[in-house]
Amino acid sequence: MPFLSEVVLLFSSVSNQNRLPELVGTFVGEEVVSPSPWSPRGGPATGRTHARMVLRGAVLVTDYVEERDGKVILEGHGVYTYEAQDLYRMYWFDTSGPGPDAPIEGRWIGDTLTFERATAKGRVRYVYTLDPEGYTFRIEHAASGAAAFAVLMQGKYRRQT
Repeated sequence: MPFLSEVVLLFSSVSNQNRLPELVGTFVGEEVVSPSPWSPRGGPATGRTHARMVLRGAVLVTDYVEERDGKVILEGHGVYTYEAQDLYRMYWFDTSGPGPDAPIEGRWIGDTLTFERATAKGRVRYVYTLDPEGYTFRIEHAASGAAAFAVLMQGKYRRQT
């Protein structure tokens, strides 16, 4: 297993292709959460994300808070890395349950970064689409055996800083 300094050097050596810095900043957005086992009530919410590059620009770290009716209902922390050949990895931790058992892999196509993975209950996708004012984000889920994805949450986030 490589030392952390070797990993940082590896990330730094390919940073000219790394698009994660495009997600740096403070963003606020209105969200629509669909009723689901994770959020039975669903409804509108407000999301706030602060994202910054760390480890000499090799890793994106995000802090997220979701509010509904003036109360914090979810807090999250993301760690995103860039690997060679346009492969990205996301590690997500939040107050809804245990952390990931493995990173979720993703790729950019145009201005859209999509992470997708299979789980015991189906497939899940996390989709970021950049625009001049910030980005849109959605979480989609397809139950085991289903061909179509359903939107669990979507939001439009505007850059504040």
